[in-house]
Amino acid sequence: MRVAEADASAIQKKGAAEADASRLRFSAEAAGIQEKAAAMKNLDPESRDHEEFRIRLQANKDVALHTLETRKAIAEQQASILSHAFEHAKIQIVGGDGQFFDRFVKAVSLGQSFDTTLDQSDTLKAVLGDYVNGNKSLSADLKDILMHADSETAKNLTLSGVLAKLMVGADDDARQKIAKLAARAKDLGIDELTHK
Repeated sequence: MRVAEADASAIQKKGAAEADASRLRFSAEAAGIQEKAAAMKNLDPESRDHEEFRIRLQANKDVALHTLETRKAIAEQQASILSHAFEHAKIQIVGGDGQFFDRFVKAVSLGQSFDTTLDQSDTLKAVLGDYVNGNKSLSADLKDILMHADSETAKNLTLSGVLAKLMVGADDDARQKIAKLAARAKDLGIDELTHK
């Protein structure tokens, strides 16, 4: 019983001490802020501008450092994920100019950005959704389009041409979505890509 009372008393004293310490710290911080505000009022306009600039500069520095730390943490996680993904992979690289890794990373990034774009774009989901979920075959549709074109036409068929052919027979909603996709391809500068 006495031990429990002693423990309770110790906990109470510790809590009171922590509360007093917090109260003193907050009181000191409040006093410091008041003193700083009073000092700022006494500054001439140039000194005040300089102090405000210094504070903004410090805040921007803190944000930039936090952003760098966040990017570093993300890069470490990505590296960990890649290391686990390649842990048991059997990759044979023959020859090359030393840029294989850069090209590989760019290819993975392109795939991820395409997946993200597809996930977030209602237009792409409507136009390519049946191809992505397996209800339609893009290669079969393209083969059908190309079979009806002579070899020179097929060779010079552009992405915008393929999209135009897809518009034929599509309903109004699909046509509008394909038109948006064609406009996006033009914005990206890939509308005139051809099969070489």
